[in-house]
Amino acid sequence: MNMKVLGILLLGGILTACGGGSGGNDGGTPTQQKYTINGTISNYYSGEPLTGATVILSTLQDGAPHVVAQTQTSDDGSYTLQGSDRTNRLVLTARSPGFGAQSKNLPIPSENATISVDERLLPAQLSSDFDPTAASDLSIGGMNVVSLPANAFVDADGQAPSGNVSANVTVIDPSADASVMPGDYQTVDTAGGGVQQIESFGALDASFTDADGQALQLADGASATLRIPLAASVDPGSAAATIPLYYFDESSGYWVEEGTATLTQTDAGWAYVGTVSHFTTWNADQVYNTVNISGCVQDADGQMLSDVSVSSFGQDYNGSATTRSDADGNFSVAARVNSQVLISGTSSTQSQTITVETGDSDQTLQQCLILAPSAATIKLTWGENPRDLDSHLTGPSDVDGSDGMFHIYYGNKSEIIDGTLISLDVDDTQSFGPEIITIPRFPLPGTYHYYVNLYAGSSTIAASPARVELNLQGQVRVFSPDAASGDPSAPYWHVFDLIVADDGTVTTTVVQQFSDSETLPSANAVTAAASKRQARPAIAESYVLRKYYSR
Repeated sequence: MNMKVLGILLLGGILTACGGGSGGNDGGTPTQQKYTINGTISNYYSGEPLTGATVILSTLQDGAPHVVAQTQTSDDGSYTLQGSDRTNRLVLTARSPGFGAQSKNLPIPSENATISVDERLLPAQLSSDFDPTAASDLSIGGMNVVSLPANAFVDADGQAPSGNVSANVTVIDPSADASVMPGDYQTVDTAGGGVQQIESFGALDASFTDADGQALQLADGASATLRIPLAASVDPGSAAATIPLYYFDESSGYWVEEGTATLTQTDAGWAYVGTVSHFTTWNADQVYNTVNISGCVQDADGQMLSDVSVSSFGQDYNGSATTRSDADGNFSVAARVNSQVLISGTSSTQSQTITVETGDSDQTLQQCLILAPSAATIKLTWGENPRDLDSHLTGPSDVDGSDGMFHIYYGNKSEIIDGTLISLDVDDTQSFGPEIITIPRFPLPGTYHYYVNLYAGSSTIAASPARVELNLQGQVRVFSPDAASGDPSAPYWHVFDLIVADDGTVTTTVVQQFSDSETLPSANAVTAAASKRQARPAIAESYVLRKYYSR
């Protein structure tokens, strides 16, 4: 199928005959063989649910694109899809006006299985109308990210649109969070047929609709110029001068190489510039050499855990890879050679993340990842500036309060409270994050405070942009400083409190307050924090981006 026509079909939902509404049964397959996919679609930064978002479940059927089911989200952002196609892996794609598309690859479900999949969409930086009969430049942040010739668009019937065309363009920078990229950072080698890992240097999602909301694509023979802003974590001095362009195939779940782009310095910054003949999510990528990191996953009692998701996330490259532990709890996951990566094991609300340095050969972790039944995890990410934000968690140290409050942060990464180890799994000091705090259980009743401190660098917490993701007993909430009150230039952002009752019930109290001072409930804790802060080595502002050092 022509790629331009395929894009129109998938964007416009023309294939709903294969399964529309809240699901499809794939041509009369017995009900008992169906599986269910459900979840929520929300704003990546605020966590607000997206009403009326289009959710499409796709796959390949006999080598051709096939929509298994399609629906729209309810008022609370929830959706439910049903299907029975198990020929290949599934791809779940979500779209909403004013947001970039997001896709997740899913394993082939078993019969009658129910899989929950939440997707968080990046807000578009450009949503505007323009006259398609004239050449147009679409700009974000002063950069012309899309240059269009006159009369470039057609609808699904090959007809030129009447009236203005609406553009929806989203720059995707995976520097702080690899998960903002659709798919699994994988491509298929056209020569050998094997799956290869790719790293991103920046991506761009662009979609266009006519006055009736119908999807448009470039006409045969038409082309457009893309300028994909260079990812903030990439040094233009070391980036490749020319790089392959890939588009995301929403049926196979792989990135497909098509064309090249050239690194160019514009008035608004560095960008990879290339020509495309259809619109979707485009990525400036390159294949990298991999090594395998092997290890095992166990619970707190030493029992091996099977079917745990284990991922590698690049700390000095923008890419990730995912696998699952086998029946004996063992795993092997790919990572880039000679790199710093995070290895994260996740199962339901259980997780652990460690930092690993790779070499040029495969390696085996000396200790298993240990997954305790986490009551909560708190993940902080941010942008290039300020380059160093810090996570802080305080809470009761003992029953009667005589020992004051414990304080988890970069200078005190773990505490054992009433037999429970609360820890800062990851501490990042050179932009982006993540910083992850794991709370296996809440050991004592009382108030647990979480806040963010701007430790070093230019700009502000509010402008970074920072993002806090709280997973409390499987329920995820997202917090943005955009919703905080007070002076946004203040160095402290008190995000939320967790109130633990005597019976163990946990309630989240949203604080969302900027402050000029470290507002801890214990004067002793403040004094202890200040003394540790004085002992922390000074950091020169001239450190090269993404260079890591020991605290």
